[in-house]
Amino acid sequence: MEVFATRPEYDPSHLTDGYDWPSLGPARVIDVGGAQGHVATELAKRFDNLDILIQDMDKVVENAGARIPVELRGKAKFMAHDIFAPQPPGARIIIQDTCMPEPGVVAWWKEKYLRAEDLNMGAIFNSHERTVDEWGALLASADSRFSLQRVIEPKLSALGIIEVM
Repeated sequence: MEVFATRPEYDPSHLTDGYDWPSLGPARVIDVGGAQGHVATELAKRFDNLDILIQDMDKVVENAGARIPVELRGKAKFMAHDIFAPQPPGARIIIQDTCMPEPGVVAWWKEKYLRAEDLNMGAIFNSHERTVDEWGALLASADSRFSLQRVIEPKLSALGIIEVM
């Protein structure tokens, strides 16, 4: 994902600015599949209330800690973890991913871009980008206790912020 962050519509600032992180109070944020920690580093720089754990495969996190600035190493740590293994119960889930809008709801350029990405997902992965209703259905199929709270669509971002309890 770090390579995408060079494109303005994927800049980590959409996540850091688009969600009310201070409202969590002192909280642990686990960046599941966080790779080298580029998003987690931005969160650690901006929010003193967050203790950040970056989880990814063994080989990914093996030397990743060296990429975290020295002054942030106490706030952002790496952990080898299987993304399919359970997380602590009761956690709030924040997903940053594409959330397809209903046709005609967003600016034409954004819709054109998102529809093209949807076609790419189909062609490359035999998949598709999800709408809000499809996200809700996916979460319910994973566990009936999951409740999609809201979707935040930061301006100029290709990704939505999906909050789940």
